[in-house]
Amino acid sequence: LSLSLSPSPPSHLQVVTNVHLSDNELVGPLPSSFCRLRYLKEFDIDGSFFTGALPEWMPACWPELEELDVSFNLFSGTIPPRVFAWKRIKEFQVRATTNPLPLTLASPRSTTTNK
Repeated sequence: LSLSLSPSPPSHLQVVTNVHLSDNELVGPLPSSFCRLRYLKEFDIDGSFFTGALPEWMPACWPELEELDVSFNLFSGTIPPRVFAWKRIKEFQVRATTNPLPLTLASPRSTTTNK
């Protein structure tokens, strides 16, 4: 399955606030086309096979994000420091099945990193 959004999403997609793609066995790096969904409040992609590092673009693209669940994927590397600068984030889940991402938290609000 290929995930992408057209260069100029239709106006009704520009106001998407919740994306829930849990347990869909999606594979590969997280597409940067998700950055076009500027009004996201919830992004839930747990239970897939996304790979690579968590994208640096997420905090800048989704300033209103309140919930992020990237658990049980195949992400590697470290969590970008900018992720912890999100002002509205209430829930951030990064449980991993294989390579847990190392965390350094200054003041977590609600973060789950259990294996």
